[in-house]
Amino acid sequence: DKRILCSPCASATSWLSQDSTDNQLDQYFNDIRHEYGKFLKRKLHSLSKNDSTQVFCPELVRVGTTNDGGKWICSPFRYVSVVSLGLYNEVTFERELQYITNSRCIIYGYDMNEQSPETKEILGRIRTKTRKATISNTTDVTRNMYTLNYLMKLESISELEILKADIEGEIGFELIPPFLLEYTPAQVISSLSFYCFYFIAR
Repeated sequence: DKRILCSPCASATSWLSQDSTDNQLDQYFNDIRHEYGKFLKRKLHSLSKNDSTQVFCPELVRVGTTNDGGKWICSPFRYVSVVSLGLYNEVTFERELQYITNSRCIIYGYDMNEQSPETKEILGRIRTKTRKATISNTTDVTRNMYTLNYLMKLESISELEILKADIEGEIGFELIPPFLLEYTPAQVISSLSFYCFYFIAR
């Protein structure tokens, strides 16, 4: 009996037969969307409650590709330091940012995976310092695990223009608020991704 298990999706219909009907599958994925919607609402509530302020941006600029690699930023800049979390060998944002600023920025890129030789070559040409690092709640140098605050001190970064965070899973919600208690980047660009993982079990 093959079954499809979705984890960590908490749903009343977590288990489905491989021969499930279309209606059953539709209900299953609706349940997933509903559960994650409630989860995200709880997590984001603390960031938005009682916040009635508006940020004025004189010029909104798209940097990078129109897909996952690109981001909207506000111009002009105050500082030159940029921290980019989660590269995934997709560095169109970093490359175009340096192009439009005439390589004025100093970019620090961190990713849990080693970047490809081609990506390293590109980053080396665009004034970007990279490190294999898993962003975590605690620092363990032997395991390449670092807090964001630790990395800021390690690189002697005191003023930050952009914090760009493409982070997988719930950890992003835990990392950014403590960081903002100590540092005040002019712009925070965050894309926090959640995935359902499917396993076939017999």
